[in-house]
Amino acid sequence: MSRPRSSGALRAVIITLLVVAALVVGADRLAAWWVGREMTNQLTSAARQHGGDLDGASVTIHGFPFLTQLLDGGDLDHVSARLAAGTFGGFQVRDVVVDARGLEPLDPFTVETANVTALLPFAAVEGLIAEQVGAAVSLSDAGGGNLRLTTSLAGFDVGAIVAPTARPHAIDIAVVNFVIAGATVGADSLPPGVGGHFVGLSVPLQLPTGITLVAAGATPGGLSIAAQGRNIALANLAF
Repeated sequence: MSRPRSSGALRAVIITLLVVAALVVGADRLAAWWVGREMTNQLTSAARQHGGDLDGASVTIHGFPFLTQLLDGGDLDHVSARLAAGTFGGFQVRDVVVDARGLEPLDPFTVETANVTALLPFAAVEGLIAEQVGAAVSLSDAGGGNLRLTTSLAGFDVGAIVAPTARPHAIDIAVVNFVIAGATVGADSLPPGVGGHFVGLSVPLQLPTGITLVAAGATPGGLSIAAQGRNIALANLAF
């Protein structure tokens, strides 16, 4: 028995609609991929202009459909970028994550708001801290978000548990307590003149206008930092 023609016509319509839908989705994803690629190129170009380079840069455009976002208001609701390594605030960093909202998909890709997190390796800041202390230092994770700073001053091996805190454009490092010969002591128990070497320790960050540091802490891999920006080019969030 042959099937009714109406059934065959309905099947053809459904197939046609599925093909059209697939083409629309494909075009939408292709457009999103192209814009993401252009933003990745922008990040890489900005790094080279600053005398650095990027490792593992990628940009993801969230939300579907992508083309409707452009037609509706011209901006992208949610875009994220990941960088395996780069520079931030004048220092080499790794594991950079940028979460941006309200991004204009045209060069220079300005975002309304953005949050940035990154890991600042201890080795990247040890030299700067050593200049302030007046002797070579070693930094490591002390747990609880604190750092362990070890050095040698006035013939004594001195350790200090220090707490990093964020200011808008710097990481301040304040002493919690000192450790000498395995014993925890206060500043008044240190050899004369030693405690003064630990006053006013700070890591200044060269952040672009519109970006401020909002958090800092210690992890086994280095200093974790978080920053926020408003109305700023995407490339400036990572360099």
